[in-house]
Amino acid sequence: MTNLQSGKCRHEAKQTHSSFVQDGHESENGSQLKPCHEHVDSLSEDLTVCWDPADYRSGNRVENGIIQDWVQMYKENATRLISVDLDGTLFRSDGMPAPEGVRMLQDAAQAGVRVVINTTRNAAGVQQLCTQLGLSDPMICTNGAQVLASPAGPIWASYTIPMEVARAIARLADRNGWEVSTSVGSCSYLRQRPGQPLGPVENRPIAGLEGRQGSSQLVIVAANEEALVAEPKRMILHEPDAIAAARELTARYSQGCRAETYYEPDGRLHSLCIFPLRADKGTALRLVAGKLGIPLGQVLAIGDNPNDMPMFAAAGTSVAMGNAPPEVKDSATVVGPTNDDEGVAWAVRRFVLGGGN
Repeated sequence: MTNLQSGKCRHEAKQTHSSFVQDGHESENGSQLKPCHEHVDSLSEDLTVCWDPADYRSGNRVENGIIQDWVQMYKENATRLISVDLDGTLFRSDGMPAPEGVRMLQDAAQAGVRVVINTTRNAAGVQQLCTQLGLSDPMICTNGAQVLASPAGPIWASYTIPMEVARAIARLADRNGWEVSTSVGSCSYLRQRPGQPLGPVENRPIAGLEGRQGSSQLVIVAANEEALVAEPKRMILHEPDAIAAARELTARYSQGCRAETYYEPDGRLHSLCIFPLRADKGTALRLVAGKLGIPLGQVLAIGDNPNDMPMFAAAGTSVAMGNAPPEVKDSATVVGPTNDDEGVAWAVRRFVLGGGN
């Protein structure tokens, strides 16, 4: 954001744009730093600060004490699409959606802003969630491997892991007794655990709104390779040894797939997700924005994980949750509150609906 250059101001601003800080630490060399949520609140005040036209020298028009070119800039870049992650972002640490964040997204949708869920979750569960929330906009699922025009379809994009790659991963896991969660079509498959019956698991619960549950299709198979009834959209491993071995294996198949490592908020290793090569949240977001005719400069992206960084790069404005790791915070426009502190509500209120803390 360009710094304001002015003479005297009839009302003193709290801070100049060049002195914003991130995480409460000032820049030692005076360079501009990314603001955290405690400091970005002053942006809206700066827009309507009463600048003295006689002392204003940057060439912007000042009428009635308001910088009109800044007003026009904000109008031209008003948010028209919100791309929001689920786990660790809209969903709290207890696995439930943050109620104020849900309400703010619903208010934004009512105001005509397109609300796009952008998640690594599979389409079946996201479709149910969107129905519960009353959202009808496009969905980006399975980390961009599935893009739907609406919860009811049609499909805009669908990518899969080549069977050669998937079979190599499944066989490696079967040889070592590792469990792989494999997503094929609308089903997820899991390797059988001791004493567990084979076949479909009925009415598998999915976290949704308080007091409301949906279900997804889960099938238990005797071996990971049996899950490969067709090319999968996603494969997930959780055991540390499995993650290390699968990461090494997928590196040899880098022309057909990509792997992403996920961590807990405290830094502990969580899982390794393997996706089709073309599947990432940023590529999918560009596709959706293009289909809707919305400039990327009018897109707000909200997330918490390294796999959200491609959508941060695509969006005009990005908000990292306060619970995000350092590299995600560094890649965002601004750092907001945590997912447990209604970070999504803060972001939507600040950058879409305007006003309030």
